[in-house]
Amino acid sequence: MAKSKIGALGGNEAGHLIAAAGANNMTGTAVISRIIDIDEIDNISFDCAWTGTPTGTFTVEVSNSFLPNLTNINGTPIRAGTWQSVTSAVDGSIVNPAGSASNCLFGFNPTKLAMSCTYMRFRYTNSSGTGQLEVYVNGKAIGS
Repeated sequence: MAKSKIGALGGNEAGHLIAAAGANNMTGTAVISRIIDIDEIDNISFDCAWTGTPTGTFTVEVSNSFLPNLTNINGTPIRAGTWQSVTSAVDGSIVNPAGSASNCLFGFNPTKLAMSCTYMRFRYTNSSGTGQLEVYVNGKAIGS
């Protein structure tokens, strides 16, 4: 029987929007996605698309020490934790924005250390330009 993590990524739907803040959300210093509980997820993929002329860097970070406030999930966490970049361990290729509209698809499989962590988040750090970013995520569990 396959493992189930109801609600980890919003149920069984594909393509959960985790980063979008309207027009020109790539302007300024950073866009940080919602934090994703990957505790029982074995594979995860990120589908990124952007418009405009942004230049910047995508990073994926993981944490075992983050502790959300389950009584106010969008509020201040009980413990902010520490976050470590796992960007160098992706499957596929992260294409960082370089002044024009584009897209990329990348992920992590069960052989990656990142998948043994509890929480994951996506970060975009802008260095110049403007644009609109949307990031969709999907995760799957391998049968046990």
